[in-house]
Amino acid sequence: MGGLCSRGIDPTDMASPFGEAPDSPEDHPYGELRKQRRRSIALPAGVMTDGVLKEEESPHTPSHQRGGGYSRLPYTYEATIEAGFDCERVGNEIRKECQDKAYIDEMFANGESQAMVAVLDGHGPHGKKASQDVCAFFMENLGKANLKTSRSAKEAFSDSCFKSETLLELSPYDTRVSGTTLTAVILREDEIFVGWVGDSRAVLAVRQSNHKLKAVDLSRDHKPEDPREKRRINRMGGEVKRFDIPDDDDDDDMPWRVFIRGTMIPGLAMSRSIGDTLATRAGAIPQPDFGKRAISDQDCFIIVASDGLWEVFTSQEAVEWTQRYILENREEDGNLPGHGENPRHTSVSVAIATEAQRRWVVNFDAKCIVDDTSVAIAYLRNKLYNDQKQTERTKRNSALFMDHSELRKTVTMFVKRQIEESERASSAGSSPRSPHPDPDADGSAAEKSLLSKNG
Repeated sequence: MGGLCSRGIDPTDMASPFGEAPDSPEDHPYGELRKQRRRSIALPAGVMTDGVLKEEESPHTPSHQRGGGYSRLPYTYEATIEAGFDCERVGNEIRKECQDKAYIDEMFANGESQAMVAVLDGHGPHGKKASQDVCAFFMENLGKANLKTSRSAKEAFSDSCFKSETLLELSPYDTRVSGTTLTAVILREDEIFVGWVGDSRAVLAVRQSNHKLKAVDLSRDHKPEDPREKRRINRMGGEVKRFDIPDDDDDDDMPWRVFIRGTMIPGLAMSRSIGDTLATRAGAIPQPDFGKRAISDQDCFIIVASDGLWEVFTSQEAVEWTQRYILENREEDGNLPGHGENPRHTSVSVAIATEAQRRWVVNFDAKCIVDDTSVAIAYLRNKLYNDQKQTERTKRNSALFMDHSELRKTVTMFVKRQIEESERASSAGSSPRSPHPDPDADGSAAEKSLLSKNG
């Protein structure tokens, strides 16, 4: 752990290796926080006693006070939340609750030159409440903090995450096996701050000298099998293993999970989380990792997404897919797909999230629960494409935000399209042309045909 500092490297610099979390509970700020768990804390505006947002608040409205005005950042934003569904319920609606949350604020903490893009992925019986409440509390707490330097921002991220953990433990609903990830990106004119807990990922697309885009991970997934994460978990009384399913030949495909040593609980499939208080005792801490990076003229866009995307896309695939989709679906007035006065195309975030869910259906032979998928994108300078239209002053709340968390989907929507693509015998693989599935499409016959072929 001390290697970074001993070499004189700033562990918060994204150009340097990632900083490591403390291996021992004694070295860990949670050790002190744990002693104060039962102290009451003030609930943030927008959080009620039942742990849900006020009805009048929209899913992407920040709870901290916001004034009017315009952002000075020349960036464009969009996001979508796509509900998951159960493939094996042929032709039936899924009853699963969408637990993802996406967040965009073009003037974070009322800063004209500061924006926030974030994604939270809730899990467990109360995952939806956890992601909503953590988002409201975290953004309010962080918005009041000193974010002027990377050091102060890192401290503020850590403080906000630990207080969010306390909020969940004191909530009226049980968070022993419920919690959320959090990946938050603060954007400024010349730099990026990134803080994250869990396996939602932030990726930067950088233009190379050959005009191709290269994916640069701004975060590193917190997975139990990661050696530094596993070491901490073992030292804090947990262990990393897989569920042992009898007569299952695909054990190698099962994810590694965090358990209290000697037990089969709680089985968290990530090494850090906000909430999941049983897993916290086993080393799945709420401490965020943090990084910073200077923005260059070659930086094109940032994708922040839940693991519903990253389970079926690599970072590089997502960047290349996004680039192709923009090139092939630019609006007539030159705007990005889905943007502008009279858009005719699906936005990139909706299109790539829909493509991800299609891949879940196809890759797992329509025998899975397709994960909720949230994608937020920030388009940076006009170096993305020469004709990219961007204004220097963007009116707040101008971000394109699609909330499909209540949209009921079935495997029919995706299987039908897959069969149609197969019939066209596309030899180039998945096309980036991915309109949102039509909920009214009748593909039951095609669906049953494909399912019968898959056994």
